[in-house]
Amino acid sequence: MSVRIRMKMTGRKHRPFFRICVIDRQKARDGLPIEELGTYDPMVKVKSERVKVNMDRIAYWLSVGATPSDRVATLLKKIKNNDFGQSRPAPEKLAPKPLPAAEAAMAWVDRYGDRDGDGFQEYATRSSKGFYNQGWKDAHDAIPDEHGARAGLPLALCELQGYAYDAKLRLAQIYEALGREEDAARLRAEAYRLFESFNDAFWWESEGTYYLGLDGDKQPIRTVASNAGHLLMSGIVPRERARRVAYRLLADDMWSGWGIRTLSAQHPAYNPFSYHTGTVWPHDNATIASGFTRYGLRTETARIALGLFEAANAFAANRLPELFSGLPRTHDDFPVQYLGANVPQAWAASAIFRLVTIMCGIHARREHGRSRIYLDPALPDWLPTLTLRQIRAGTGLLSARFAPNEVEVLHNTTGFEVISGPPPARSSQVEEALAS
Repeated sequence: MSVRIRMKMTGRKHRPFFRICVIDRQKARDGLPIEELGTYDPMVKVKSERVKVNMDRIAYWLSVGATPSDRVATLLKKIKNNDFGQSRPAPEKLAPKPLPAAEAAMAWVDRYGDRDGDGFQEYATRSSKGFYNQGWKDAHDAIPDEHGARAGLPLALCELQGYAYDAKLRLAQIYEALGREEDAARLRAEAYRLFESFNDAFWWESEGTYYLGLDGDKQPIRTVASNAGHLLMSGIVPRERARRVAYRLLADDMWSGWGIRTLSAQHPAYNPFSYHTGTVWPHDNATIASGFTRYGLRTETARIALGLFEAANAFAANRLPELFSGLPRTHDDFPVQYLGANVPQAWAASAIFRLVTIMCGIHARREHGRSRIYLDPALPDWLPTLTLRQIRAGTGLLSARFAPNEVEVLHNTTGFEVISGPPPARSSQVEEALAS
């Protein structure tokens, strides 16, 4: 394909406005561009604000043989010579605006989340009117012990440790990008210690999963629940244990046929109509599915997706409710509604989008000064092809057609380079990085 970078006027006769686009030479001049790289508005009074371009993407297209028009070539020369007087940000201004908030949140995790200094995140009610449980399962009876009684405070739930682990690694990546190597190394060391201590204290060998948490006496809560699935999403599970955790979640006492229950059907506190002790939550299942995929368990991911898609098909207007009953599925029945469930509900609605994103293998990254979208589909047999249109990202939209092991980009004006295949493994896998 022969491509050209040119300026496409979209303004009025006396109010010109130009879009800098990548165009296929063989298509009509006013046809749909392959990608939009920026804009040029000569009527803007402030000279430095007239041009807005993605120089990374321009460099990419030039490197693969695209030829700029004379006007674009002149514009690029002016940008190179800084004729528009655009200021270059100082290194300290490259830090993302939310960084102070992220650092404050991490300080809270270290100071207040770990109540007793044992390295684990715990919670306990400080107010006589406060919630007893403060994880996402916040019902008063959401965290039962092995006998069905309410576990005593303070509680260190397993998934909270995974969230803290993941947060430390992500903040370390930001510090690395900003050149704050000492801060990055400190957070990685903290994440490594948490990884080690968590897997020592929370692993439940006989069940092939993790304890629901530690109770107020630091004793393990021997309850099989969906919480362990969130650990796969955060990456705190060693690779040799991931498959066992996934299979335990898909065992008959946890898998209803429509989704993974919040609590094992073999537990004394199980109730398929209880808010957090036996029902199926779409967002919980989508989170677990993302964890399955993280560890390469894509067949298991597809099983969750199919269950939820078929459940949605049975509900009015194909809307997944906030939660539904954990009753076991039979060949001719339907998912039973939970009375009082919110419909529609944002968590539940987003579960479908997340599952589609997971199966299509969509990952956005900023690497080495370039913005990239990786597309790595693994569609199951029951979904042989899927076309997504107008995915909003960057400066525009992306449309693509997915097949089981291939992808076709139909339209891209995002400013992101689209790469077919999996994203490179992050060096922030602590257990791998420190072992090397």
